Amino acid sequence: MEQVKKQHHSSKIKYYLSTFFKEAFKRPLELIIHPISGWEDFKYDKTSKRWVSFFYLIMMIMAVIINKTLKGFVVGGGNIKDFRLFNTILTIILSVVVATIANWCVGSLFDGKGKIPEIFRVINYAFFPYVWLSIIATIISNFIGTDELMYYNILMGIGTALTIWMMFFGLKGVHENSFGMNIINIIFTIVVIAIIIFVILLFFTFMERILSWIYAVYNEIKIRYF
Repeated sequence: MEQVKKQHHSSKIKYYLSTFFKEAFKRPLELIIHPISGWEDFKYDKTSKRWVSFFYLIMMIMAVIINKTLKGFVVGGGNIKDFRLFNTILTIILSVVVATIANWCVGSLFDGKGKIPEIFRVINYAFFPYVWLSIIATIISNFIGTDELMYYNILMGIGTALTIWMMFFGLKGVHENSFGMNIINIIFTIVVIAIIIFVILLFFTFMERILSWIYAVYNEIKIRYF
């Protein structure tokens, strides 16, 4: 009986590991190799998984943190005094949220078929190549000299290029756009992102001035009457 339980437990572990490998590695790799059919399945056959999307959002945060804090001296590492963990996490999460909302707004104007959850998953799935190549590049950066700096730059460049590749075809797939319309969609998305960021900065600047004024009035009242 005990042996049966162990075998059952072992088979469950193998199943979960197999599922994890298939959904978190094999399927994103298929999206790179087969960008048209892969993203069509992503939308119509619902091959994406919510947990994979959040996994790569978390992994993107981890990859950026690892790169900023552990990269070798030859590529500008070794000084983490200016690193802010909370700011890094908040910046990545807000960037994904703002990009998702901006692309959905633009897609709605141009008759795009993509929904907010689909766009959100596309963006997070697209982090797949950057995450792993960035981590590999960071590790390598600690064992190379100035002459081998090109290897670090190549890995980071390929990771960034493949992420853009996935995001381009992913947005094309979920919105069911032509290549030309997808380019227009992305251009307008960048414009809307810039507008949203400007409005957010304007709002926080305004709030900062209001709070400063309230604090100055409070101090004036305190000095005069107390």
